[in-house]
Amino acid sequence: MANISEEELKDLFDLVDVDHGGTIDSNELWTLLRQIGYEIAPSDVKRMLMEIDDDGNGEIDFDEFKLVMTQGTYKAEYIDEVRKAFSIISHRTQTGETVPEGCVSYKQLKRCLMDYAKLDDKSSDEMIQLVNTEGGDYINYAQFLDIIGK
Repeated sequence: MANISEEELKDLFDLVDVDHGGTIDSNELWTLLRQIGYEIAPSDVKRMLMEIDDDGNGEIDFDEFKLVMTQGTYKAEYIDEVRKAFSIISHRTQTGETVPEGCVSYKQLKRCLMDYAKLDDKSSDEMIQLVNTEGGDYINYAQFLDIIGK
């Protein structure tokens, strides 16, 4: 995973923890997935959550989130879910530019973060900088996956 501080991980966690309750529940995870355009059954979201939820309380706390984000190994199915989300961003977020296959543009990712995650201009730029470590106009799948711990 790219060098990411615990503070940056906490910022990511807080983006998903919409109610600021200190944990991510299945509704918050489901909302996030839907906001990025991924249609998933609530039962599948609960299954994903159970794979991350080490203490069995039905929610993801920051320590569980941090472990998943930094462990560097994921089940093939989880990686496939992330690949689908990446594909949705690249195909559904139109900006009028030609983007190489297997990439999303800086503009596409920024628009998605601002429209669906309701981030402001500065926050979306900061989030993209976590992924776009090379500073180019395009973010490839490997860079995108890097932000979640591969």
